[in-house]
Amino acid sequence: MPRKIDIINDGNRPRRRINPLTGQSVLISPQRGFKLKDINVTAYSGLPELSASCPFCLGNEEQTPRELIRVANPSDPEKWLVRGFSNANPLCAIEDGRLEEVPDFFKEHRASGVGASEIIVESPSHNNCLSCSSEEEIAAIFQAMAARYWDLKCDPRFKWFYAFKNYGPDAGASLPHPHWQNEAWEFVPSLIYERWRRMKEYFASKNKECLFCRLWQEEKRAGRMVFENDNFVAFVPYAPAETHQVTIAPKEHSPCFASYLQNKNVALLFAKILKEIMRKVKIVLQEEKWQELSDLPHHFYLFTAPYFADEADSPYHWHLEFKPLTTKKAGHERGTGEDVISVYPEAIAKILRDI
Repeated sequence: MPRKIDIINDGNRPRRRINPLTGQSVLISPQRGFKLKDINVTAYSGLPELSASCPFCLGNEEQTPRELIRVANPSDPEKWLVRGFSNANPLCAIEDGRLEEVPDFFKEHRASGVGASEIIVESPSHNNCLSCSSEEEIAAIFQAMAARYWDLKCDPRFKWFYAFKNYGPDAGASLPHPHWQNEAWEFVPSLIYERWRRMKEYFASKNKECLFCRLWQEEKRAGRMVFENDNFVAFVPYAPAETHQVTIAPKEHSPCFASYLQNKNVALLFAKILKEIMRKVKIVLQEEKWQELSDLPHHFYLFTAPYFADEADSPYHWHLEFKPLTTKKAGHERGTGEDVISVYPEAIAKILRDI
């Protein structure tokens, strides 16, 4: 069982907080008490290193679509560390941009389904855990992702690049072999666009001050910082969507992840802080068994500037959100769009710092 979490002294009253980046509210309800609820934390433990039936495993490359990117293994160039290809079950259609025929009332409420949908396999090993990967291996994932970012930018139809990871059945992963998904879209969904809009408006109203630069400094003053190095910060947000959510971002203003991580030494520092955060969360939630078990079910979301505003003077500030899943969403969350957490973020940040 995860270690006991001390709630900060606020009378255990429910409180609402608004996320400055999205405008979405979060309900903090300590009365519920924290526990891992209905989440399978061992689903991927005990997997073999290779699986003959897995198309993402080393040796099964012919089972995937044509390769788009490959990072060779430095110790054995015939093998790979990371490889990417088009998603065999894409969310978007890359060719057909025709709008559907609808009644006049709905014509202003439709958009194209055009987009790219790709897979980045993060390791040749079927049972790989990101928290147990080397910093070089983690850096290779994001440098492969950056290469796809630049290639997809060449298509003038695309306005935005987005990357995410689902790990574990409870997180919606379709295969246990660890992988990320890249997307590039002609249409920008509202939740993605809202971050851009808020950063842009703050930038214009505050004499070119970056909303996210101000945000991470305020998070540090409030005691929610977990870890930092020369280039990056990691903090539990003021209004997180998940109890153990951690945001990682560059300290200096940087709109585009692909530009910022093109320096190998910087990419390694990013990999170091990402690994550190994942290991801290595993130790808190899995305690003495953390090295024996697979990573917890989780999501990663990479938010970067739109293609049309990814230059150095853009108001956007790229960041990565790590969301370990500790409970399933129910009627309140799904019906209202308001997430519920049972522990104050300040308490979680202190526990993670102390690991």
